[in-house]
Amino acid sequence: CMEGTRVEVLDKISAWVMDLDAKNIFWINGSPGAGKSAVAASLVRMLHDMCQLGSFYVLKRGHATLADPLAVWCTIVHDLVQTPPSSCHGQFHVNLQKKLLALLKDGGFDAGHRAVMAQFRDLVQGPFSGLELSGCPVVVIDALDEC
Repeated sequence: CMEGTRVEVLDKISAWVMDLDAKNIFWINGSPGAGKSAVAASLVRMLHDMCQLGSFYVLKRGHATLADPLAVWCTIVHDLVQTPPSSCHGQFHVNLQKKLLALLKDGGFDAGHRAVMAQFRDLVQGPFSGLELSGCPVVVIDALDEC
């Protein structure tokens, strides 16, 4: 966003990020051209500066990979298991990384499975369960309506 614009929505998102009791999804909707992608880009910069960015994924209609909903969770998990700067994500990242790597090593995930909900359950819901959410990285998905 341009400097000084969409301050109210960015402040709401910032408060949501810091509130560990808030719902785990912050949904921004609006008509085409309303600036949702600009907000997402500003959010990504803000989260990066706060050491809270876990992954940023943009869907794009007509693109072989970026329009494929099956690529979303694999890409996000890939981003989450990358080693962050030492000041980012703390123990949460270490624990999540251990769970995800164990899942992949033990063959607990079938990469050929073509069901998006199964991928979400196996790669996100399962590994995230039981983790302390303090310092939890935020995942931003833009243009969800493009797939």
